[in-house]
Amino acid sequence: MFHHLSWSRLGLTTALLAMSAASHRPVRAQVTASARKEISAIYKKMDAVSAQNNGVAALVYVTPDCKFIFRNGMTLNREQMRSMLQQQARAMKTTLSQTRLQKFTAQGRNIIVIGQTRQVMTGRMQNPQTKRAMPVKIEASATSQDLWVKTAAGWRTKQSKLLQSTTKINGRVVDTGM
Repeated sequence: MFHHLSWSRLGLTTALLAMSAASHRPVRAQVTASARKEISAIYKKMDAVSAQNNGVAALVYVTPDCKFIFRNGMTLNREQMRSMLQQQARAMKTTLSQTRLQKFTAQGRNIIVIGQTRQVMTGRMQNPQTKRAMPVKIEASATSQDLWVKTAAGWRTKQSKLLQSTTKINGRVVDTGM
């Protein structure tokens, strides 16, 4: 009788574990689908504020300890990125910002997103040879890997790593060193 009871408990435990595992699979997929929808909407909002020449407003969607990592190894924190975006806004007018999301990967409770952003900016820059200000059109394309975490305020970027970038100034490719 004890042996039978043990097997019954084992059978019940196995059945409960199987049911639990089966019931968690769809939930994980739903959370990922929900996260994908929420994060996609945030990228659209960030594109919208960037296209209005207000990239600093997009920083509301990053954690206070967010790190921005460039290809050359340089790392900026949130406040350093704010300063860089403010300088950019004073010098240039962003006329286009579009992000195409390529891949979402769940990593535990976090989401990793690979996305490609294209921006077009116009303004005036000093010609290093003539020292005169000249009109410029900058076209930038970048692929990044962004780590998103769920916070009390919603999904936020905790890290953004630049994987690839191309910059053109007045149609000529330039190496930004980043």
